[in-house]
Amino acid sequence: MRSLSSPARIARWLAPPVAAALLAAPAFAQRVTASPDAGKGEQEAVRWFNQLDRNGDGKLEREEVEWVFKLSPKVEREFNAADVNRDNVVTATEIRSLAAKRRAEREARRAADKSAQAGPGTDATRH
Repeated sequence: MRSLSSPARIARWLAPPVAAALLAAPAFAQRVTASPDAGKGEQEAVRWFNQLDRNGDGKLEREEVEWVFKLSPKVEREFNAADVNRDNVVTATEIRSLAAKRRAEREARRAADKSAQAGPGTDATRH
């Protein structure tokens, strides 16, 4: 008579739920990656996004990150800025878009600063 706890019997009993968990795992581990030409700002935003995405579903829901808002109001402002469609969810596309917007703003400020440093009467755009 075979033992009820034989390795083969346990393996047959565990196979369906383990297989289901392995197949479902990618749905719960959708890590956001920075775009190939990402600057430091986007890389940092993606890093924070993945740290805050506690359930690993590849999106930040307001309820999932509200605890951070109490620690840093800036995080709430950035969440609101990223959530352009106001659905209380920040997606990878939205976080990349916000990072690109912030990068463009920084570049515009640098260009304005450079132009201001060139002084009056000089046209920094003239060759």
